[in-house]
Amino acid sequence: MKIMLTLFSFFLFISCGGSMTDENNTESPTIIEYGTKEFDDFVQSVNISPQEAYEKVLISIENNPEGKYAKLLYICINNEYHFTMHANKVNYISLSGFYVDATTGNVRFIQQNERYKLKHMGFSTYFKPQK
Repeated sequence: MKIMLTLFSFFLFISCGGSMTDENNTESPTIIEYGTKEFDDFVQSVNISPQEAYEKVLISIENNPEGKYAKLLYICINNEYHFTMHANKVNYISLSGFYVDATTGNVRFIQQNERYKLKHMGFSTYFKPQK
C-alpha cells in the first residue's frame, strides 16, 4: 500500500506539471472519499460543488472524447474532485479521469495506469445534468 501511495504521489507530481516543486515534499496526497463526513466538510469549505464540477466535466468531455465515461465521483485528491471512468468489484478505482479544482473550477484530464483502493465500499455517485 505504501508503495502504491508513493507511486501515486510521483505520478500526481508528474501530471501536475511539477506544481509540487518543493524538493523536500514527501507528503502523501490528501484523499477524501465520497460519502464520508470529511467529504461533506470539504464540499462546505470550497467554491465549487460536486454538481458544478460535474457540469464542468460534461463540457470538457466535448473537447476530450477519450474521457467520455469519466463521470463517477469517488474521491477528492488534493483539493480536486476526481471523476473516473473505471471501478471494479474489489473497490479499486482508476486514477485516470477528469480532475476539477474545487477552488478555481479548472478542469484537466489525466490518463495514467495507477489505481486507488477505496476504504468505504459502494460510495460513488452519478450526477444529472442541470437543464
